[in-house]
Order: sequence, then C-alpha cells, then structure tokens
Amino acid sequence: MACARALPSSSQDRVAVATAERDRFCDEEVEQAAAVALRAVQSADPLYVTVSSSKGSYQALLLGARLWLPAHQGVTPQWLERTLRCHQARLALQPPSTGPALLDPFWLPDGWIDIDVVAERGGFIVVLRGDSVARGQQIYARAQAFVAKAPNER
Repeated sequence: MACARALPSSSQDRVAVATAERDRFCDEEVEQAAAVALRAVQSADPLYVTVSSSKGSYQALLLGARLWLPAHQGVTPQWLERTLRCHQARLALQPPSTGPALLDPFWLPDGWIDIDVVAERGGFIVVLRGDSVARGQQIYARAQAFVAKAPNER
C-alpha cells in the first residue's frame, strides 16, 4: 500500500485537488473504463487501522473500506488506481447529485478519499481511506450499499 497522501480539508482545497487529479489522470479511455471497474466490485470489507493508545494498549479505528475486484486481462493496479482517482475527481467537480453517485464509495461530497490499489487474491484490493473515523464510517457504509446493488445498477 502506498503512503497516505494529505487529504484536503476545505471546499476550496477539494476543488483544487480534484482539478489537479482530473488533469493528471483523466482522459477519454479512463472515463469509459470507470463504469466497467465500478460494475466489477465484488465485495467490501472494513478498513481498520490499529493505533497505540495510552499505557501500551491498542485501539482499532475504522478509516474506510477494502473493496475486491477480480483480475481482468490487461488491467494493472496502476491503471485501476488511475481510473478510480479520475472517477473521484470527476464526481467532486460536478454539482451535487441525488442519483447513484450518492452511494458511490469512491468519493465523498464533503471530503476526499485516499485511493490505493494492490494486486491480491487473484484480483485487486482497492483501499479507500478517509481522514477521520466519521469519514471512514461513511466510506464503509457507502461501500456496503454499493456492493449490495446489482452490478448493472452501479
């Protein structure tokens, strides 16, 4: 897993990061591939991070979700991450929606998600990490709702 990136906190910061991510990762090929990648998501697990607390005890914090997608010929972790980061940037730059984007775990209307992809278990694990427990809970709830939907409804 890659190192965590600094997540933008204000609305202006999110727009600036979304614009930079769109310019860096988006092109016609990636935009078309996002729909295929979203339909391929098979499962969602919570992403817990263990932190040390006082007196040597540890606490598990829910900071997001781990999504599993099967491997497909020609798809690499780098390509999938680029596709999903473009998808997040596009949604972040659109006006608020009430449609399927509300259950999309790859973006938050009031936050930013750190997205990492690793090859694992004959497919890919997409790690979605928020910058707080509240956002982590929101990401995981959205991921569960997303996986519960039929692939053709995503």
